[in-house]
Formats: sequence, C-alpha cells, structure tokens
Amino acid sequence: MRTETEGIVLRQTKTAGNRLMLEIFTRELGKIGVGSFPVNRKKTKSSLAVQPFTYGEYYINKKRDFYDLEKAEVISSFYGIGEKLDRFVNASYIMELTDKLLPEDVAQPEIFDLLREFLELTEHRSDKTITLCLAYEIRILSMLGVFPEIDRCVSCGREHDLSCFSVEDGGMLCSDCASKIKRDRRHSLIFNIDFDIVRIVRYFQETPFKTFGKVALNSDKAALIDRMLKEYFAYHLGIENLKSESMQHFETANDPGVGQES
Repeated sequence: MRTETEGIVLRQTKTAGNRLMLEIFTRELGKIGVGSFPVNRKKTKSSLAVQPFTYGEYYINKKRDFYDLEKAEVISSFYGIGEKLDRFVNASYIMELTDKLLPEDVAQPEIFDLLREFLELTEHRSDKTITLCLAYEIRILSMLGVFPEIDRCVSCGREHDLSCFSVEDGGMLCSDCASKIKRDRRHSLIFNIDFDIVRIVRYFQETPFKTFGKVALNSDKAALIDRMLKEYFAYHLGIENLKSESMQHFETANDPGVGQES
C-alpha cells in the first residue's frame, strides 16, 4: 500500500548497508518507523528531507508491518533552528519529548499541527525559546487529556487558599490539605507556588499558540514551571532523563512574569 503524507522527522539512525531508519511523525498515520534509501553524501532534495526537524512530503510504501520510504520532498527544513544554540537545544528537547510521548501508528493531527507551529516559531525566535518549550508542554498535556487540576484543591475540592502544587496528586492543594499530606508522606513532590504561577500556566493553556512567538517568561518563573512539568511528565507518564534535557538553559528576561520578547 502506497501512502503520501505530510510528516516531521523526529529522529534519524544509521543502520547496516549505509541506510537510515527514520522516526517520522506523520499527519495521517501518526508516528511511524520508516526505512530510508542509502545515505547520499551529496545534498539532494531527498537527502535533506530525511534530516531531523524537517517538515516534508513523504511517499511511503507499507509492506506488512514495515514502512519503506520511496521518495521525500522538503516543505520546510527549519534550517534556522540550528543557527543558534538556544534554539537547537530547546527544539531538540521538544522533539525527543514528543517522540517519547507518541504511541506508534496512532494519528494525532492536533499534536502534529502544534509541533509544526512550535518549529516555525522557534526558527524565528531570537532568544528565550524556553518559553515556547513550556507553552508546548502545557498544551500537549491538555491534548493528551492528562492536564493537572489547577482551579481547585484535588484533595478536598476547595477553590480558594490554593498554595501548593502536588505532582503525585495531579494538581493544586489548599493550605490545609498540603500541610496534612506533607506530614503523612516522607517524600512528596509538592511545590509551594503563588497565584502568579497558576495564572501563567492557565494563560499558556488558553492563549493561541502563535502568541508565544513574542512572549518571554521571567527566568525564575520559567525554571520553577520547568521543574514542575518535568516532575509531572516523569511521575504520570514515565518520561524522564531525556538526553537533550541536560543541555537546556534559561536566559534571563527583564519582566517579572510574562511579557513581550526583548
């Protein structure tokens, strides 16, 4: 069966015979492993289309449970991502995270569009791309149906006096419940946070994603939200210690919370 589909190359691995094994996130088929043609040292259109970050048109032939790439054409290479370390490191993290989150052979068009938009915005971002990463992570949790409860206490349902975020319980805790849980648990993943952090997370969840091309988040707040999200992904989805994670860094913004990119 021959299929033509849009896709984004998440990962590329060299195999025996100088061939490539690609992990492609396609619009129609979801994430699939695809065997590619032999590596050509010359930069042809097809060889450029199998590079990580590339958004392209892929002509795929399925034989039983195996996908083989017949032809590929570049729609956008997102070449600019590799021109700055900040862009490259944070985009690499999002690609690796997405690869780990997605099941094989399940179409996820909403996440596909989110990833494509993330790459487009990252390519043209001058700095502070960590803000785009956090917005992407928050949005993908919503799309996967595992977004934490931030409007009320996950333990008692109270909608006021919310002072802590519990990774294990999956959302906010009021002061009374947080104190009780801290007493009862020897090791608890509970973060003391203020309303401003909740406001930022909700803003990231509800605002059109293209807005974040110009939004910059204060480095301290970005670092806290990043820690919370990484612990949440690890505890609830089993995703931790990604290779690209250790390379991430935060650039300081001058604003106290969310503001326009400087």
